[in-house]
Amino acid sequence: MDHVINSLEPFYNVNLKIVVNEYETGNYETFCDCPGFGELEAITNAMNIMREYVGLEELDINDELEFELEMGRMLCE
Repeated sequence: MDHVINSLEPFYNVNLKIVVNEYETGNYETFCDCPGFGELEAITNAMNIMREYVGLEELDINDELEFELEMGRMLCE
């Protein structure tokens, strides 16, 4: 099952960055308001089902988005 998770990770990472970029435009109050959030949520939900099955910790979308946002800010300093 880990091969399926690994196959989804590139899509997850790209969509994570898309939502952060959308949020950083200032046009959206929350991550959930961003147009790309629905796709990210679907991918995350699919991955979490498989992660639970193999005994891995589930991903929290908001924690992951906050982390990605903070990492981007740190790179700009």
